Amino acid sequence: MIESINWVKAEWLFDFLNRSNNRKLAKSVSKAIDSLGFTNYILFNDGDMFRSFYLKDHIAPSISVYYLRDNYFATEYWRKHGTVWEPRLISQSDACMVNSEYLGAYCARFNKNVHYVGQGAILHYLSL
Repeated sequence: MIESINWVKAEWLFDFLNRSNNRKLAKSVSKAIDSLGFTNYILFNDGDMFRSFYLKDHIAPSISVYYLRDNYFATEYWRKHGTVWEPRLISQSDACMVNSEYLGAYCARFNKNVHYVGQGAILHYLSL
């Protein structure tokens, strides 16, 4: 179980505790990777800017992708540490995928490998 740390005020303490949380998550993910026999895998991070910040270092994926699909800073919870940590995560990711041009422009400030993927689904491909 990871610790709830978002309201920790000191940035150095948040980082210390976040590293611990990341190690715990990585241990669980590594166990799954090993049990499935994966040797070449992609880390696809869907907006998890805190708990997965150090995950790339711990599990050594072939490629790491950060998927940004919402403006998280519209809420106080994500603004608390996210304005510092999300740009760092974007810059250390191999690629950034976004679902809006606005978010693409934001990500491009930190990583040049940004891909717009749009939103929604193509219904004629679905068997309903």
